[in-house]
Amino acid sequence: MIKQPETTITITTACTSEEKEAIYHFRYQIYVEELGKPLKSGKHGQEKIYDPLDDRSLLMYAQCNGEIVGTLRLTIGLPDCFSADLQSIFLMDQFSSFCNEKRSLCLSTKLAIKPEFRSSQLLYLIMNKAYYIYRESGVQFNFGGCNPYLLPLYEQMGFRRFTGNFVDPGYGMLIPLVMSIEDIEHFRQVRSPFYRIARRWKNDNTASVKFQETFSEELRTHINSQLITKDQIWQYTYEKLRRSPLTTISLLNGLTQEEASSLLHFGAMFRCTNGDCIATIGDVSNEVFVLLSGALVAEGSGARLIRPGECFGSAGFADTHTATETFTVLGDAELFVVPRQGLDKFLLGHPEAKNKIISNIKTLNATTGRPAFNATLGGTL
Repeated sequence: MIKQPETTITITTACTSEEKEAIYHFRYQIYVEELGKPLKSGKHGQEKIYDPLDDRSLLMYAQCNGEIVGTLRLTIGLPDCFSADLQSIFLMDQFSSFCNEKRSLCLSTKLAIKPEFRSSQLLYLIMNKAYYIYRESGVQFNFGGCNPYLLPLYEQMGFRRFTGNFVDPGYGMLIPLVMSIEDIEHFRQVRSPFYRIARRWKNDNTASVKFQETFSEELRTHINSQLITKDQIWQYTYEKLRRSPLTTISLLNGLTQEEASSLLHFGAMFRCTNGDCIATIGDVSNEVFVLLSGALVAEGSGARLIRPGECFGSAGFADTHTATETFTVLGDAELFVVPRQGLDKFLLGHPEAKNKIISNIKTLNATTGRPAFNATLGGTL
């Protein structure tokens, strides 16, 4: 278990070129050196992650003992301030029509936190500071994107899914998200850390209501991980697989129904369309996936078909693991993802299930032909 830092953390917006260069280098350390993302690092020999959007964005960073330990980029403006690709991915023109006069949109990106601070409150300190900036800058909607394993975290903050997935080169398949900055009722429902802060402001829910009316069908399609009970998840999974998850999902072998439904409650369901790439060879694994409907093809040394009920990506539960196969969706599919962080939380309440899950992961790796590993659970990525 990573010890939570107890030292003082300060959060600042970068003003000087030296501060910004330090942030670019910190991104490189996290995304490239730690997570193995195939990202360009600027000019040859420069170990930094930078793109032109940085020049018109606010670059926040957290510092501890003179060292950068976290960062977040905020790009604020009207739709025409963003590239055509970003406007299209996040449907910004529609959201702009929901906004009150002179209200802005924000795109929050390049979030990175040093590993030993990920089990601390650092993320929420950064996001709280960002929320004040949203309000002071007149932001009505805040956009972002995340890999599937981060869905429970972002939905707990108050983000919603509203449209199809997209690919960001180097970051893989991402799920578009939006947060309605003044939707205090949604913050309350998902127990967002922003709820207490939002109550200090005068909130106008008009834009959020227009958003919900316009995207009502999409919002019903995407099952929010924070607004569904463990019993509802169990029933939904049962209906999708047409059999008990205990007999269908190999990760759950040997668990009781209470244990299994509790574990699934730490995950999230998401939809994909034909050609979506869930993971590629070389990706660092932080989760296990369960296919609920549709089909995927796994390609590595050979090719194999993954059918409903099958699991993949699970080695990341036990140790740092790099994917040895590429998983691509055939047709429409629905998947369930349980993040490493979710497993850690589950085991705090169900320590007796640890050995069962380790055994299941070993069996899964053996049957799929992946290399064996030292199955030692614990710690949060």
